[in-house]
Amino acid sequence: MYKLFLVFSCYFVLSPLCSIGQVFDWISSTEGNVWQSTSVKMEKGVGATVDLKVDDLLRDSMVFKAWGMTFNELGWDALHVLSPDTQDEIFSRLFSSEGDMGFTLGRIPMNANDYARSWYSCDEVSGDFQLKYFNIDRDKTSIIPYIREAQKYNPSMRF
Repeated sequence: MYKLFLVFSCYFVLSPLCSIGQVFDWISSTEGNVWQSTSVKMEKGVGATVDLKVDDLLRDSMVFKAWGMTFNELGWDALHVLSPDTQDEIFSRLFSSEGDMGFTLGRIPMNANDYARSWYSCDEVSGDFQLKYFNIDRDKTSIIPYIREAQKYNPSMRF
């Protein structure tokens, strides 16, 4: 799993230097192979023919509803190493209706996911089937503020 995919994604999508023919750094981490950096040059043309087949039988049964993303701790952390002006630009480009991505749908992970700082659960008490000890205290430190910040740019986001 690439732990820093979101960092790369934000850099790739939002960097003003990332246009056709430009070079960017791909940074990835896997278990036992941490923080590997590779310089990648974007190509101006496609190197192969792309075949795309659309099955007409499925056309009426599939409805595209929205573009979206997952809110997670490492995404929030990556944004907070940037200046406030850069954060504002990124949030605007991701979430505002005039932005490049215009995300209108958000996914909120329950417990730790691949982009959590570490493993955690919202209820650590064994056998707590009534969820008396369920809490989202950890999510209040990053995931919820991340969502609220996105909602400033798109108050009608759905989750």
